[in-house]
Amino acid sequence: MIKKGFFFVVVLFSIRIVSVNADGLTGFDLLALQHPLFPLEKVLAEIPNESSLGVLLDTFGEDRAKIFTALKSNKFTSFRIHLANGPGLRNKQLGSYENLYGLDIQSFEKKVIQGDQTLENSFVEKARYVNELVQQFPTIKCYLSPVLEHNLSPKAFLKLSSLIQKEISACQIVNNPVNGWSHQINGTDILEVHGMENPPQAQYLASQDGDFGTKENFLSQHKAALIRFIWKGSYNCRTKGKFVDPRSRVDCG
Repeated sequence: MIKKGFFFVVVLFSIRIVSVNADGLTGFDLLALQHPLFPLEKVLAEIPNESSLGVLLDTFGEDRAKIFTALKSNKFTSFRIHLANGPGLRNKQLGSYENLYGLDIQSFEKKVIQGDQTLENSFVEKARYVNELVQQFPTIKCYLSPVLEHNLSPKAFLKLSSLIQKEISACQIVNNPVNGWSHQINGTDILEVHGMENPPQAQYLASQDGDFGTKENFLSQHKAALIRFIWKGSYNCRTKGKFVDPRSRVDCG
């Protein structure tokens, strides 16, 4: 026989689980937000309230005011910003305007481990900018990813993330390795996986970035994720086909 009080507690606990899973669950990975042709007002009108914003900082353009505008829209309760472009590094497709330009996977790893001052300064500047956003929007939760889809070793990622965390303690560091959930996480870092990769056995973020499967399948695959960032090609100002430099693209919105 189940006592009434026990049944009442169980019901409340079950309701609480549902509300936690539903809170802040949907994000929108507007990676090309800073592109001059990105139709920010149109896209924001299509996004529901209490969503999460995803951005790749400075790859698609230099207009950081657009990030401020997006966060000021009251659409978002959290945001995640990648500070550097791992796919561009890996595929040798970085523009000269990016902080990893001129590097490859091996040289990036080496410079991080050695504490290259120029490289570190580039990340510190970006982290300090994100810290300014945190000060301007203290009620919006911040997730900060040093590198989008990186190939760094656990040792190198820890060194880079520690450098960034010193500049911005209010943000939770996001570890987004290209090999996803199987990567060793460091301390309190939270993992981010992309596409239809199998969910990690811990709290994580997920993005549809780069996956051309259906939104419904992606959302179903990652029911356990804290945030599920919806992505489509227009959020990168491109459609399928030959690679085009991010700042030279025209298929936005």
